[in-house]
Amino acid sequence: MMLSGEIRWFWKTRSPKGLLEWFIDEDIHGCKPGGGPPGRKDVYLVGNDLGELSIKTRGGTGSDDDGRSSSDCQDVEVKGMVAVDWGVLNFTFLTGPVEFWGKWPFHCLDIARTEKYELQKTRWLRKFDTGGAYPVEIPLGPDEKPVDESIENAWPILGCNVEMTEIRVSKGEKWFSFCFEAFGDRKTIADDLRAVVITINSRGAFPDLRSGICLNYPRWISTYVVRGKTNRQ
Repeated sequence: MMLSGEIRWFWKTRSPKGLLEWFIDEDIHGCKPGGGPPGRKDVYLVGNDLGELSIKTRGGTGSDDDGRSSSDCQDVEVKGMVAVDWGVLNFTFLTGPVEFWGKWPFHCLDIARTEKYELQKTRWLRKFDTGGAYPVEIPLGPDEKPVDESIENAWPILGCNVEMTEIRVSKGEKWFSFCFEAFGDRKTIADDLRAVVITINSRGAFPDLRSGICLNYPRWISTYVVRGKTNRQ
């Protein structure tokens, strides 16, 4: 099980002015982010009151390598909320509650009979090692793996992901999301998340995130995608 402290924002149609440009700027950050186009397809299970539980298959392409249909046995990621308002970020450019989550991977589950919702995502990712005196960014490639191949199998035990994601839902709508996700020891996660916020803000010109809808993925899907409450810009 992986433990994480997370805070995420969503915007319909467009992200805050300059946010994506700032996030991918190599001169500001010292390296490019990982990921980017062409993106991937994530499929989420939906149902009544799943606002505190996320069940998904990541990066589905329609069939597995052995030719099975994507509706057959798949690798599934389950995330469950452990605590709401576990901590609070309160900066001039971003505010909101930090949620505490547990994540469990399950291999080869049959979810064919469960209602699902498909999201097409293009994600840009920055990963920080927080195990030292201060956060250190790990340069990533388009595959979100370290550019330095010698550390590919030595991911940090304590760290924080910072991600910017463009999301297209089945109705053709476009959304954007920005997230901090600190992981590792529950005793250090909150401090690690704040340290990365401070580090990335020190690079300058951090856009204001307070216009976003502060929600986790399952609650956003339930409220704004499945139920069609997409009136907020």
